[in-house]
Amino acid sequence: MKFYVYLITLILSLSLMDYSFSNPVGLTVQEGVIYREGKPIQTIGVNYFDGFHRAIKDPNDKSYEKGFAELNHYQIKFVRFAITPWWAYEFKLYFDDPAEFYRRLDLFVKSAEENNIGLIPSFFWKYAAAPDMMREPNQAWGDPDSKTTAFVKKITTEIVMRYRNSPAIWAWEFANEMDLQVDLPKANRSSMGEIFNPKNKLSWWCPPIRTEKDALRTADILHGMKVFSETVRSLDPLRMLSTGNAVPRAGSWHLYHHGKWGKNTRENFLEMLRIQNPEPYAISQHVYPDLPEIEAKEIVGESGDPYNRITLSAKWAKENKRAYFLGEWGWGRHFADKLEGPVNDEKEKRMRECVDRYITTIKNNNIQLAAIWVYDFNYNTPDSQIYTIRGDNRRAWVLDKIKEFNISIAK
Repeated sequence: MKFYVYLITLILSLSLMDYSFSNPVGLTVQEGVIYREGKPIQTIGVNYFDGFHRAIKDPNDKSYEKGFAELNHYQIKFVRFAITPWWAYEFKLYFDDPAEFYRRLDLFVKSAEENNIGLIPSFFWKYAAAPDMMREPNQAWGDPDSKTTAFVKKITTEIVMRYRNSPAIWAWEFANEMDLQVDLPKANRSSMGEIFNPKNKLSWWCPPIRTEKDALRTADILHGMKVFSETVRSLDPLRMLSTGNAVPRAGSWHLYHHGKWGKNTRENFLEMLRIQNPEPYAISQHVYPDLPEIEAKEIVGESGDPYNRITLSAKWAKENKRAYFLGEWGWGRHFADKLEGPVNDEKEKRMRECVDRYITTIKNNNIQLAAIWVYDFNYNTPDSQIYTIRGDNRRAWVLDKIKEFNISIAK
């Protein structure tokens, strides 16, 4: 037994030989404060969800090069993006030709480096994709002996080892909004994951049916987070970690403790914020003004103001010496026109007011890291018309607003 302990220790030691403890790259956290290059940082970036995903689908798509150059022009310092595909089927490249998968990812990271863009890669954006690939139910996230757990360790190790010395990597993120999928009653489990549809090739790796074992529980995602953080920390001891969570559901405390809906109090909300964002992770939140939960006045005060949810959470994080990452923010679906067609002046006014309110909230609460949803969203969904921001469309003013903020903070 002593020999195996020695062997594991030796392997871990060798894996850290090229890691710089004295001059770590990326973001680090001390006492809840986020640092970059030894100094506290405050900046607004963007979500670039499919910046790399499009390169997975098409080896000739290097549109991210233009995107990174444009973001650099607007003084935007980092992007949050999906480093693995959405659908299980889209992992085919990774399994069939891993060298080609990493060749494309190398080019993406290199382009970010050349344009001085930081990267926050989110590993498991679609919670059902990894279990589907492994032909396991979603609760495999909570099984230490599952193929899903083994896959999480494998791909996390590969990516962290490959890119941990890149100055472009700012932080590592576990998943995207997995907290919204947990502990749901049977009547609310429509989002347990897609099922196989012979007419839709993207579903070819999905199971023919979903069962009770596909209903995610808090314990499942906490185990997944633990596996991810321990794997990363064995290879990259200092970079910031993010859960990628949204916000605790209005009834999350009651769902977790009693398996049924109920109204969270402020104390319930903060307890779930802590439980669902365990250390060593930063507190992650995604906040939008049209979420129905924001009307829970017991949580955010008499106004039910969604921006107060940010204030409350950021204050709690600071008091508890936890880093806080506002990983998504932006207008709601009912705020915005589609890009096609005439401008609705009233909606345009509300969008601008919304962005101003967020930026004021970020500034007043000294939120160090925030990313708007979404830059150059090229995924074929209605949301791409509602949310996408680029320098050459009629939402370029958003990039100007962020540039103005980032320059003012840098002075």
